[in-house]
Amino acid sequence: MNNKIISRVLPHGIVQKFVLYLLFLSVIPLIIVGAVSYAVSYEAVTKQANNFTLQIMEKEQRLISQLLDQIENIAINISGLDGIDEILSIPSGDMDAFTKLSTNARIGYILNNYVNLDGVVSIDLFTMAGEHYHVGETLETERLREKIRDELIERTFAQGDTIFWPGVEENIVTGSVHRYVLPATKAIQRVDHKTLQLIPTALLVINIGLDHFSELISGGPESPEGYSVILDAEKQAIYHPDASRVATKIDLAFPADAGRTEAGSYKTVVDGRESLVTHSKVIRNGWQLFSVVPVDELTARSGTIRNVTIFVMIACLLLVVTVALVFSRRVVAPIRMVCRGFDKIRNKAPDAYHPLKYRGSDEIGELVELFNALSVSIKAREATERESKFKSEFLANMSHEMRTPLNAIIGFSETILMGVFGPLGSNKYEEYVKDIRDSGTHLAGLVDDILDLSKIEVGKMHMKEEKFPITEAVQEVIKMVDMDRTQAGIALDIDLTSQGIELVANKNAIKRILLNILFNAIKFTPPEGRISVRDYESAEGEYVMEIGDTGVGIPADQHEKVFEPFGQSDSAMITNVNGTGLGLTIVKKLMTHFGGTVGLESEPGKGTKITLRFPGHRVVKPAKKILEFV
Repeated sequence: MNNKIISRVLPHGIVQKFVLYLLFLSVIPLIIVGAVSYAVSYEAVTKQANNFTLQIMEKEQRLISQLLDQIENIAINISGLDGIDEILSIPSGDMDAFTKLSTNARIGYILNNYVNLDGVVSIDLFTMAGEHYHVGETLETERLREKIRDELIERTFAQGDTIFWPGVEENIVTGSVHRYVLPATKAIQRVDHKTLQLIPTALLVINIGLDHFSELISGGPESPEGYSVILDAEKQAIYHPDASRVATKIDLAFPADAGRTEAGSYKTVVDGRESLVTHSKVIRNGWQLFSVVPVDELTARSGTIRNVTIFVMIACLLLVVTVALVFSRRVVAPIRMVCRGFDKIRNKAPDAYHPLKYRGSDEIGELVELFNALSVSIKAREATERESKFKSEFLANMSHEMRTPLNAIIGFSETILMGVFGPLGSNKYEEYVKDIRDSGTHLAGLVDDILDLSKIEVGKMHMKEEKFPITEAVQEVIKMVDMDRTQAGIALDIDLTSQGIELVANKNAIKRILLNILFNAIKFTPPEGRISVRDYESAEGEYVMEIGDTGVGIPADQHEKVFEPFGQSDSAMITNVNGTGLGLTIVKKLMTHFGGTVGLESEPGKGTKITLRFPGHRVVKPAKKILEFV
C-alpha cells in the first residue's frame, strides 16, 4: 500500500532521478557533514571515557593483584611451617581422642594467625588420611561438599607445587554463611626418605569472600550506568554490582584472541543494550577485569548534533518533494504521455497511431512532434511487413502447387527419353525432350528454393534438432556432389582435424548449408581448380568450418548482395552461369536460425572462402578417455 502511494506522488523514472539529483546536491552533503560531526564527537567522547576507564581499571587491577599475592604468600608460608609438617606426618590411626583435640588446637592456633587478613573467610586443611582442620567464621564443619573437595584435590595436585586458583566455587563447608567463595589451593607433600618421591599429604584451601571485591572495585567510569565486572577463566562473575549475578556465568562476547597481553576495548550487546566493554590484561589464571558502559550513555553528549542534523534533513526532504511534484506535473507528465503512446503501439491498441497533443514549443514539444512522425512511419512499415508476409505465404503456397505438375513433367520426360514405350522416331524430338527435362529440373530446383526460403521467412519450417557427428554430415554431402565435381575436373582437399566433434542441430539443414556452398564452388570454379574443406575450434569454443575454392571470385562491393534473395554478382566472369540466386540466402538464414554466422572472403580471380561459425552451446566435444596403466 505504501509503495502505491509513493508511486502516485512520485512516479517512477525521471522524477526519481531528479529527486536523487537534488538529494546529492543538498541533503546528502548535509547528512555527510552531520554524520562526520557526530562521528568525530562520538569518537572523542568514547576515547575520553575509554582512557578514564583504563586508569580506574589499572588501579583496581593493582589492588586485586596485591590481594592475590598476599593470599599466595600465606599459602606458601603455611605449607612450609615445620609444625604443620610434623602434625601431618602423624598417622591418623595412631591418634587417640586427646591427641586429636591437641592436634586441632595446635593447627587452629597456627592457622588463626592468617585468617584475620582482609578478605579471608576461612582456611581449611584436608589430609589424605581423611582429617579436616578448619579455621573461620563457622564451627559447623561436619557436613562437607565432598564432590567439590575431591575435585579440588585432583585438580590441585595435578598443578604440582604451584598455587591453584580454580575460580568461583561453592564452599566445601556447607555450614558457612559464604556459599560461594574464591578458593586458593596448594598441595602439601612430603618426601619419602626411602624412595625419595613426593607423597601427597594434605590440601590447603584458603577461601576469599566474594563480597570483599566490592571494596576493591571503584565502580568503573563516572557514569550512572557504567559498572565493572571480574570474571574467572570459566566466565563466572567474581564481582558484579548486582549481587544476584555473582557466581553466575556472564557472556560479554569477549574475543577469544584479545586481552591476553594488553588491555583494550570492543563493542557488544550486554543485557540487551549495545555497550562499550573495556578489558584489562589477564590478571592470572584466566581472570580479567571488565568495565561496561552502555553506548547510549556515551552518545547522549553528542546527541544535539544528531538531532539538529535530522531536523534540517527532514526540512530539506520536504523541499525536495515539493520541487519534485512541480517538476512531475510540468515536465514528466508530457513525457509519460509519449511513453504511453509507445506502449499502445507495442500492444497494437486501436488508438495506437492517434497523434499526441502538447502546448508548447520547447524540447518536449519537439519530442511529441518526433513521436507523431515516428508513429506514422511505424504504421507504414507494419503495412509493408504485412504485405511482405502475405507475399511470402503466397509464394510458398504457389510453389507448392507448382511442384506437382513439375514432377509430372520431369517424370514423363525421363520416361520418354528411356524409350519405355518405344523410340521417338527422330533425334530432334529426343533433343527437345532433354530440354524439357532440364528446364523442368531447373524450375523444380527454383521452386524448392523459393518454397524453403518462404517457409523460413514465415516461420513454418520445422526442424527437429539432434546430436550428430559433423564429419558424418560432411562425408554424406561430399558423396552427393562428387559426381558433379569429378565431371567438372575439380580437385577436393579435406582437412577435418576436429574428430569426434558433434553438433546439436537439424542434420538435413546442415547438409543443405554445405550442399549450397559446395554446388556454388563447383559452378564457379574452372576445370583443374581446387576446393578445400577444413575445420577447427576457435578460442571462444566455436566450431568453425571453412570452404574455399580457386574460382572466379566476387568483387568486394557485391559481397552483401549475394546473400540477398535472388542476388547474384554482376561480374562478367560469372554472368553465364545459371542459378536461382537463393543458395547463399538460404545458407545465411539457416545459420542465423542456429545462432551461427556466415562470413565471406573473395576477390575476382583469386577465389572465394566461406566461413561457417557455430556457437559453443551447439558443440559437443568428445569425452576424454582415461588410460589405466597396469
